[in-house]
Amino acid sequence: MRRMRLLIHAATFLGKVWKLARPYWFSEERWRARGLLAAIVTLSLGLVYLLVAFNRWNRDFYNALQEKNSQDAFALLLYFGFLAGVFIAGSIYRLYLQQMLEMRWRVWLTKQYVGDWLGDRTYYRLELTRAATDNPRICAISRRAP
Repeated sequence: MRRMRLLIHAATFLGKVWKLARPYWFSEERWRARGLLAAIVTLSLGLVYLLVAFNRWNRDFYNALQEKNSQDAFALLLYFGFLAGVFIAGSIYRLYLQQMLEMRWRVWLTKQYVGDWLGDRTYYRLELTRAATDNPRICAISRRAP
């Protein structure tokens, strides 16, 4: 029973997240955003592959040390340098693409909110209605004023 409720809450939460995120993924930015997401996922999978390669390298390197095989150990050190270089480059590029996607999403979201705020003179109509503000801090300050 508890597990079922947890699944229902998770599904509800994910539905709400999708409802918030969906407009961006189907906006005019969709192809660029989807391409960036695909590149980020591909790089992440590539980095996981490199971590597996590091594990294999670790096994081979310490086997070579145990067997006192200096030729293999030095060759494996060079291979480690290659793996480390590719891993560092991939990690930096993935971070760069991830930040680019985040910034593009934020710019799009800001344009949407500013467009909603300034479009159809919403700001002006809110001033004319003299409706109470939603900001609790401003409400508290105005109540304290003499």
